[in-house]
Amino acid sequence: EKIEALSGSCVIIECTFEIEDKYDLDLTERVLLQGCGSKMKIMCLTGVHSSNHFKGATVKLHEKNCTTTIYNVSSNHNGKYHFRIESGDLKYSYKLNTSTVNVFESPPKPTVKLYEDQDQAVLEGSSVSLRCSAETLRSSPPPTLRWSLTPRIPLSESSRQQELLISDLNFTATHRHHRVTLTCTITYQLQYKNKTAQDNITLHVQC
Repeated sequence: EKIEALSGSCVIIECTFEIEDKYDLDLTERVLLQGCGSKMKIMCLTGVHSSNHFKGATVKLHEKNCTTTIYNVSSNHNGKYHFRIESGDLKYSYKLNTSTVNVFESPPKPTVKLYEDQDQAVLEGSSVSLRCSAETLRSSPPPTLRWSLTPRIPLSESSRQQELLISDLNFTATHRHHRVTLTCTITYQLQYKNKTAQDNITLHVQC
């Protein structure tokens, strides 16, 4: 129902539909996808016209699949979409089933903090756990998290929890980490250019 996307990425709107059995013969593979209606806010199946607006859509009509891909999204794609099919005598708009697309120019900023109840001032020789988390927007390929690291801090692996991307960094504090600033950057690899956002934390190591 709600899709948040980054400008310049592609958006996949998953879509399936149901019709009466008597209209199955009207679902031919000749039917193409086009943008139609006011401000191109309707996903429309028709055997008459086609448009690059929804180029590359995965349309498997015999499987009742109308999944749609919008490439290189921009603020012009903001709005509500519904599906309409036009093929022979079959004409119907699914106006009660809408998808709202919100396009952001910049990715959400990640958050870096000490894991659980640790204080920002840590003791030398103690274990330090940093967590970088970021809400993700729909994008292909999915975004990545990267730490700015020193050779003395091993790279951690990222994990994904639904719409949240997480990367944990674990190490033992030494006096060399005092006043070291660690930065976590989220990167979206887009077709024309990458977009990033970052957050950081400065450690204070007490002897």
